[in-house]
Amino acid sequence: MHLRVESADKRFAEMMSFLQIITGIFTVIMAATIGFAFWDRHTTISKAKEVTLEALAKQADRRENALMERVVAEVLRRLEPRKDTPPQSAPLPTTS
Repeated sequence: MHLRVESADKRFAEMMSFLQIITGIFTVIMAATIGFAFWDRHTTISKAKEVTLEALAKQADRRENALMERVVAEVLRRLEPRKDTPPQSAPLPTTS
């Protein structure tokens, strides 16, 4: 009887050791998966941020150029009537 109990204890100890190994493997796999997810998220977000900032810079340049073109067009439009009017000559002396 004593031999059976020792045999059962030995099998139980082996099973507990096996469960500890399985738990360790599961923990390592989960930690690696979570680490990969964080790394991937960080990499993706940083790249997206970089692309977005470049696009915003280009858009700001385009906006600045469009504003400059509008200002130049307005200045030219205001100068246009001055070119069309004949130069003013001095009034002729009147003889009375």
